[in-house]
Amino acid sequence: MIDDAPRWARRGVSVRVTRLRATNFRGWGELDLRRTGHALVVGEPRAGRTDLVVALTRVLDPRSTRSQPSIADIHQQISQLSNQARKAGAAEPGGSDATKQDPARVPAAELPKTKGSNGSVLHADFGEVEVTLADLEVDLELEVDGALEPLLPDGTVDESGNAAASAPLGLRLAYRVSYDAATDALEHRVYFPVLSEPTSDRYVRVPTAVRLMIPVVFLDAARPLQLRAEGLLRQLMTLRLRQRHYEPWKLR
Repeated sequence: MIDDAPRWARRGVSVRVTRLRATNFRGWGELDLRRTGHALVVGEPRAGRTDLVVALTRVLDPRSTRSQPSIADIHQQISQLSNQARKAGAAEPGGSDATKQDPARVPAAELPKTKGSNGSVLHADFGEVEVTLADLEVDLELEVDGALEPLLPDGTVDESGNAAASAPLGLRLAYRVSYDAATDALEHRVYFPVLSEPTSDRYVRVPTAVRLMIPVVFLDAARPLQLRAEGLLRQLMTLRLRQRHYEPWKLR
């Protein structure tokens, strides 16, 4: 038994992510992934594996909204280069650094404040990730009773309005980061989609206490992993991975 592990880990609790949707988030303009079992994410470099992990982290990790939001989380694309940039890029076959710069790495202060003909980078007003959770623990269901929604057999929310009384209940959580070009300001939040109206700027935020109850393990990349048999990581994974069947989410 793990004395310093979360309560849900000691009890072997398991919650499934049945759907992940992203809109204008990092490298994704639109993304909709649906799975009913365990998943192994594979793909070539820059296929979007890191973006997928970051998306889950933004929604589920209670620490995600403690730090400053990142402009890199909002999908950006190069739309049109200025005349000066065109000339600079024409000097070399591979283009200049200005033409090759990844817009996702440009600080908010350096982004064009207009979308006119002279701008080279266009970005969305917001980036958003929505996650659907199933097989919730009883304590968590009680905590978010007003935000629970009936699920279809594939684990997605039944929005027909005619769900059976015996339908299993799930929980949707969403992370949204918004950019205001006029003030060059970023804002982010985690909220309940079923109780909120983003078009009217009305959000019911998810309390930190709720996200702390979700059985998920986040590893800190800044600290070396303890892979030895008695290490905390091995013990957590032993408790969490009771099933041995994995299906790939292959990102192309």
